[in-house]
Amino acid sequence: MGEAVIVLVSVLAVAAVGLSTLVAPYGLLEWAYLFLPPIMVAIFILAGWRLRKAARDWKSIESEADLSAFMVVAAYQMRVALSLLVLLGLWVIALIGGFTTWMTPSRASYMPLVGLVFAALYFWVKPMHRAIWSIPVADANLRFRYEHVCHVWKTRALPDW
Repeated sequence: MGEAVIVLVSVLAVAAVGLSTLVAPYGLLEWAYLFLPPIMVAIFILAGWRLRKAARDWKSIESEADLSAFMVVAAYQMRVALSLLVLLGLWVIALIGGFTTWMTPSRASYMPLVGLVFAALYFWVKPMHRAIWSIPVADANLRFRYEHVCHVWKTRALPDW
């Protein structure tokens, strides 16, 4: 369900960007600069809520089913992080394009606000990551696989399981 929401929001964002280019000569850059951050914040909050629920619900991993559920959450979080990086890259492109065309001091004041919001969201999510990466595991075999999933989650862009 959560991945479907992210895909839907991404498709709607791309469609809106495409439609906005028909409205104004610089519509694409302005739209991306103004509306990609709220979209990214919404995706970040949805992923954070899912991570918070997982961190609250799991006190230990005791079975294969628990590990499988953990792997689903990890894969979801990895895909969300990758999609947020892509959207952030598009926003930076819009920012650079804005400096050469339509950027005004009042629009430039939006940049620090975006940075502060993302810093606050990062500090909201980081303790949940620490909690979920240190869940006790009952079995040695499950522990090995759990540590592999955590390592991949921390160091790679996409899951390899």
